[in-house]
Amino acid sequence: MTPFALKKAKDYAYDHLSKPLTLKDWAEEIGLSSFYFMRSFRVTTGLSPHQYLIDQRIQLARHLLEAGWAASSVAAHLCFSSPSHFSVIFKQRTGLSPAAWKDAHLTRNSAIFRSVKAFDAQNFYRPNRVS
Repeated sequence: MTPFALKKAKDYAYDHLSKPLTLKDWAEEIGLSSFYFMRSFRVTTGLSPHQYLIDQRIQLARHLLEAGWAASSVAAHLCFSSPSHFSVIFKQRTGLSPAAWKDAHLTRNSAIFRSVKAFDAQNFYRPNRVS
């Protein structure tokens, strides 16, 4: 697959993360048969088109969860068949359930958490020690 065709395929996938996407439609967008597109995409990227699409949806899901979306809303938005299917795939790809991911990132890695911790560190009362 040429670099131009690969970029076009990736752009098309990105534009369809929250829409159903068939292999046939994806291949037609690039101007290839479904079979040839699937084989050349795998050779070029090391992933099947389906695996690539799922990986991209999980990356977007991570951001949506960090933004405070509910897992069921993320599942519906990203065209997973059900919230439980989304949870299984998410855990396979990240090692954490969507709820655990959300809890971990909303508490430890959020800007609010970091600013509160910085404020606490700056304003923590430390009595002067007398030696």
